[in-house]
Formats: sequence, C-alpha cells, structure tokens
Amino acid sequence: MTGREVQLLHLVLLAVELDALGRSCTIALRAYDVPVLYVPRAVEKLKIKAELRGEQWFYAWGRSPSNRVPADGRAARGIAAMAR
Repeated sequence: MTGREVQLLHLVLLAVELDALGRSCTIALRAYDVPVLYVPRAVEKLKIKAELRGEQWFYAWGRSPSNRVPADGRAARGIAAMAR
C-alpha cells in the first residue's frame, strides 16, 4: 500500500466509527493532495487528516500539535465530542 492509501484507510475507519456514533462526515479525495475527512460543526467543518509521525499514525486538524490524537479505536469518541 502507498502512504496515500494508508491515509485513506485510516480516514475510512474513522468515518465508520463516527457514523456508528451518529456523526455525519465526508471524505474528500483530490488528485494531488492528501485525503481529508470533514466533520460538520456549528461554525465550520472540522478538517481531519491522517498523518504518520515516526512509526505511529495520528488524526490531526488545525495547526497546533495539541490538535492530534493517535489513530486508534478511542479517537472517534473524542473527535465526535469536540466537533459538536
């Protein structure tokens, strides 16, 4: 798998988990950019990317390093709560 394919896989898994929690989302695929997951919020959409840091995958949004969570089974609940 390419890095882009692994990014997409992580975002699809997150989308399925968010759907199970009752949160809607969309995945955007652009030919020359990384895949992005959008989660609607009251003001604007939360734009989430899957990023590899060292040997671990993270979901990241915004510019701050604090806007990053490990890409594991616990991420969806935190993201869903934050995106309200």
